[in-house]
This record gives sequence, structure tokens and C-alpha cells, in this order.
Amino acid sequence: METVPTAAREQFARDGFAVLERAIDGATLAMLREECAVFVARTDRWLAKRGVDVGKLVYDRAADVAGKRP
Repeated sequence: METVPTAAREQFARDGFAVLERAIDGATLAMLREECAVFVARTDRWLAKRGVDVGKLVYDRAADVAGKRP
């Protein structure tokens, strides 16, 4: 098993995340994406029933991650 590169650990310490290329094999990643999609869709329906603009939530979260939220 490989260790996490120093640059990735430093990025995580600085930014709160790090990109680890090919850390998960393609088949496992596909399965995880499918599983997550089920829960995202369920949550979107739950929020929509309560009048929440899901599209705005996604936009706002992306701005938070990019550090560009006013």
C-alpha cells in the first residue's frame, strides 16, 4: 500500500482536502457514485417538498469550497 505524498498532506493541512489520483479503483468508484446518487436524489426530493431551492444550495456550496462566497 502506498503512502499519501507529502504534497497531498500539505494541501490537506492548508485547504482541508487533497486530490489523490487513482486512490480508488474504477469499479469501486463507479459503485460509490451510484450509491451516492441514490441518497442525493432522496435528499433532493426531501428538500424540494419543503420548498428548498436545491440548485441554489449546490451553487452556494461550490462558492464556499472555492472561497468565493460573499
